[in-house]
Amino acid sequence: MNVLERHVCALGLPLTLFLGVCCNYAPDLPSDAPAPAEAWGPWTAQGEGDSKLARVWGVLGASRLPCEPLDYINRVEVQFAADQGFRVRCPRLWDARNPVAAKELTRAFTNTCVRCEDRDYPFGKESPNGRWLKDRGRLWKELPLPDGDPDRTWLSVRDLAAGQVRVSQSVEIVLGQHSRLYDTILVRYRVINLDWRRRQVGLRVLLHPRIGSPVDVPFHLPPHRRQSGQAVRAPASLARPDIPDFLTAIESADFKNLDLAVAFLGLRVDGSEPLERLIVCDPPPADAGWEWDFAGKRPAGPPAECGSVVLYWNSRSMKPGEQRDLAFTFGLDRIKSDFGGKADCPSKGRLRVVCGRARVGETFPILAFIKAADPEQTAALSLPDGLTLVGEQQAEQRVTPAGKHGYSQVSWTVRASRVGEFRVTVDVPNVGHAAEGVRLLAALR
Repeated sequence: MNVLERHVCALGLPLTLFLGVCCNYAPDLPSDAPAPAEAWGPWTAQGEGDSKLARVWGVLGASRLPCEPLDYINRVEVQFAADQGFRVRCPRLWDARNPVAAKELTRAFTNTCVRCEDRDYPFGKESPNGRWLKDRGRLWKELPLPDGDPDRTWLSVRDLAAGQVRVSQSVEIVLGQHSRLYDTILVRYRVINLDWRRRQVGLRVLLHPRIGSPVDVPFHLPPHRRQSGQAVRAPASLARPDIPDFLTAIESADFKNLDLAVAFLGLRVDGSEPLERLIVCDPPPADAGWEWDFAGKRPAGPPAECGSVVLYWNSRSMKPGEQRDLAFTFGLDRIKSDFGGKADCPSKGRLRVVCGRARVGETFPILAFIKAADPEQTAALSLPDGLTLVGEQQAEQRVTPAGKHGYSQVSWTVRASRVGEFRVTVDVPNVGHAAEGVRLLAALR
């Protein structure tokens, strides 16, 4: 070995990264030989088979709900754009307003942006400072996870900032927490600093919910930190610790329709960093970057479609080799035709109660959608033995003013203590009462 070769071996990975930055080169995957753990993070040997894929994604592939599904039919379908933005629809459900079209959960493809230092890098957009990871001539776009179903998991990996930052996006169709049906997508991002210096890195996701409706459908906040549930209307901004665990939306105000879908945006996923900022705004301009004027006026013309939801994990300093795991879920919290059971709605379509399956020891929401004009209106929840309210919630809550769609939402968070099938009832004076069945399942072991 000559002198130059000895110096190259001594420098090792730092030299590779240095050349990647100076020559605008994003390094390919490391060889099967073990790489320095402090620099490559998850890329340490973890078994045989498609070992490189397993090393890149690491433990994030093992995040699915550990229970048996009711069936193996996908209730949602994911479509990808060239930049790996995605949109979601329900191929087995028809749109309530267009009976020949599948129900849409999003009206446009998502948009993901990575901020490194003071520069923005749209995920998937071709640029001199970004490229898809490549292995043996294969681009890492929409590859199945190593332990996942190829019809339900898609992984894309991209090097940004001239190879200094590696970002992985995983999209999975998973079991809904309460439905035990394949009706939810789990979206995860892993951000790794491949540089030998600290880097300021953050990530934001722009989501365009639709929930089967061509017009604006409001999301609703559950009770959180002693705040009552309320509708979220654009423009709105929440920051930690005021961001709840989830948002919900019902597809229309036709409460007599027992097959209405309820969309569920999960903002807290085990094993991932908490969301730091949540924005609800009107649809942004086509060239939106990291931020824009969220409170800008809507353009003149026909009524706008659904608003947009922006999820931020703020920029922070990352050490060399450090990784950040970020995630959210989106899907159908409940479909009556798939769920089974009976609903009781004697309120002439002015009140609707929604709840799903639950497990003993876990919490789950009970939602009441109400059409009421009285500003002093209240709603009272009656629970059977086996269900209790969580924390300091009150069974009787004041109904918030109705939005432009003519209804409000009241919600409670409940914990189950024993298995069985029960009915919960919500009574609203001068409106009526409504009941819904809930099935309590055994706790996971």
